[in-house]
Amino acid sequence: MSDPVINPVAVGQTVVWRDTCYQIKAIKPLLGDVVLEAKGGIEHTVDLGEFYNLIASGDMELPHRKTQEAQRAWTESEQREAEFRLQLIELVDELDKQSLEAPARNLRIDVFCQQHKRRRPSDRTLKGYWYRYKAFGFTGLIPNFSRRGGSGWEKKKQAREVATQTLIETFMKDDKISLSSVSVQVNDALKQLNQSTGTAEQIDRKTITRLLLGLPKSMVKGGRLDPRTFALWNRQAVKRYDVKHPFERVEIDAKTIDVYCRDEFGNRYTELTLYAMVCACTSYPIAVYVTGGKPSEYTLLKLFEFAFTPKDGAFKQAYGLETDWVRPCAIACIVFDNAVENASDMAMSVVRRLGIQIEYARIARGDDKPHVCGFHGHLATHSMSIWPPIPR
Repeated sequence: MSDPVINPVAVGQTVVWRDTCYQIKAIKPLLGDVVLEAKGGIEHTVDLGEFYNLIASGDMELPHRKTQEAQRAWTESEQREAEFRLQLIELVDELDKQSLEAPARNLRIDVFCQQHKRRRPSDRTLKGYWYRYKAFGFTGLIPNFSRRGGSGWEKKKQAREVATQTLIETFMKDDKISLSSVSVQVNDALKQLNQSTGTAEQIDRKTITRLLLGLPKSMVKGGRLDPRTFALWNRQAVKRYDVKHPFERVEIDAKTIDVYCRDEFGNRYTELTLYAMVCACTSYPIAVYVTGGKPSEYTLLKLFEFAFTPKDGAFKQAYGLETDWVRPCAIACIVFDNAVENASDMAMSVVRRLGIQIEYARIARGDDKPHVCGFHGHLATHSMSIWPPIPR
């Protein structure tokens, strides 16, 4: 409990409670007590769970603990785009103050965009820039080019199929063929396709490398690698997450429950969404939230609210609990999947303000967040399978 990154509570630290300054004299995990000492040798013993509840509710403060908001890193192109958007917002504000007519106002904006060699945004987009700048400052104007896709792959669908087949027949079967030589063979095969379609398709070496990385790794077994070396490389390539402390790494995932139900307001649902937050160190659920309909930003916010709510008597009475729920604590890292609501501005602002690092799991890779996937799997096989009318 002395790691300042995972848990700021340590012996000798100062806390403020009931307008009195205390020093943590001792922490007794086996007894579940925290001993606080004030001026004059006055001591107070507080239950460990109640101690965390007091911190979560704000009744007890850590004066020397300052949460550092996690800052997002951006590229030079994203920086230039954000600066252009800021200049554009300042220009629009200046034009609005001059009360120009719409044609003259649009002409000034068009000329400004042409000078910067940028496409002119619509009025709705400009209004969105303005709201994001007022809410988040300069950071709200920074785009995220790395998450955007393109239509290049769709236009090269036939060329990609020819290149993939060439790689399977040559590169995967012979360990003496290099990447440069296979690039020449792929473009030679594309010449026949160009003659039949009348196009001039060509794939560079970098694109061929992306195609190779997307192919199943088991294809090299027996061709470029013997089975023993292939198995050895696979064992060495496994990425292990060495989690030593509770709340050091927390996994979040949502699961759809096919069930017919009705809430207290009479609304009928054919599916429910179960959000779960599981600790990667103990595989213990930290927060659970069930809502009707599909996942959204609001349900994700309610999950965080559940996790950081003080787990006192009022909490147990509100949720009908008989046993104690795990107390709120400082979280170091959260693992999301690639859902839309997990990349929203609200989710990012909440997590960054708490000083929590963010990681995203790979697509269709449950082993990146095995604990929360195991939690959902256990519920599906042991609990939900006996609920009518869920199909078995």
